[in-house]
Amino acid sequence: MEFPPYISRIGLFTGQAFLLNGALAYSRGHTNITMISASIYLSTMAHWHNIKDHGIAKTIDMIVVTHGLISVTLYESPKFGKQAHDAWTSVVLLVVIFYIFNSVIVYFQSNKIFIYDTCEKNWTGTYNYLSLSYIPEDAENREKMHFYTTIVHVFFLHILTNTVAIYNVVNF
Repeated sequence: MEFPPYISRIGLFTGQAFLLNGALAYSRGHTNITMISASIYLSTMAHWHNIKDHGIAKTIDMIVVTHGLISVTLYESPKFGKQAHDAWTSVVLLVVIFYIFNSVIVYFQSNKIFIYDTCEKNWTGTYNYLSLSYIPEDAENREKMHFYTTIVHVFFLHILTNTVAIYNVVNF
């Protein structure tokens, strides 16, 4: 699956939040969070530099992010107190739910699953993010699918997680 270059830039831009989180964690003496943020930052930059649906960069990014979420949830966030741990755990739950939701949307819109799916390649109707209908690769709405699913992804995985992590690192 080919992604337009401007979509990669969205991920590269919002991925800078991991660098900010790591820098703030370093300044506050949170070595483990610094290392986790730096690792996620590097894997995110490698993945979003030339984003592809499959590949080694995506696989490494998913492993590093999963390890980071688990490590912070189980070992680091409890150090900040119950309120901070509960906030972090709630965000991780939202991230997992929306990651799965977004992945299902992409899967169905990218693959012709249903026999009755007869989306015309030149169809340019209004894009519906929640639709499970197939969108042909050369259709105008395919680019809209990439854009909207990217916005959902970066909001929950790049922005929301780092906002809560930065809040916890700075305040606790």
